[in-house]
Amino acid sequence: VGWRRVAGYPYFYLLTISAVLNINSWFWSWLFHMRDTPLTERLDYLSASTNIFNGVFLCVVRVAGLQRDREVAAVAAVVALVTLGHMYYMLFVKFDYGWNMQICLLAGVGQACLWMVWVLYVVHPIRSSFILFFIAMHTLMLLEVLDFSPVLWGLVDAHSLWHLLTPPWVLLWYSFFEHDARYNASRHLCVVLAPDHFTGKKSKEEDKDD
Repeated sequence: VGWRRVAGYPYFYLLTISAVLNINSWFWSWLFHMRDTPLTERLDYLSASTNIFNGVFLCVVRVAGLQRDREVAAVAAVVALVTLGHMYYMLFVKFDYGWNMQICLLAGVGQACLWMVWVLYVVHPIRSSFILFFIAMHTLMLLEVLDFSPVLWGLVDAHSLWHLLTPPWVLLWYSFFEHDARYNASRHLCVVLAPDHFTGKKSKEEDKDD
């Protein structure tokens, strides 16, 4: 992974966890579509929603620039409580497809807006590709919302197109974090090597020369 090659990237482990959750989500999705049972259905839906909530967590931590363990843990605790509350409702109160869709849409669109405002505000070097990724993914999300009956002898429906068209765009997602690792490293290097450039003060070496 590209971001691992950049020393000191503070979000490497969070991205590793995110990748594991993504793999877990797609595994249960694959199994559910292969064998539709009440168990695989619940594992598919709940792993997908967990993945989306984790996206909110990662978004808040990166956009806010949180690096201290206490700050990251506080955000993680809030997101975990929301995730567990959603799971409890779906498993023990009512397995509500509409409710799950609304919550996931709200979380997905919310984090997308926050990401896009941030990359534009900080003038991130890969902001164009990142915005393209979110526009594409949320346009394709309409396939989940605006469903249509199967066509081509019942072989193709909206949900199958969603699964077919979304995976390639993930390359842009991880490409963003590879560039973000370099971007973060370059900013940190500037602050460490040239703090006086930002404060307007002369360095000790410059004072000696004067």
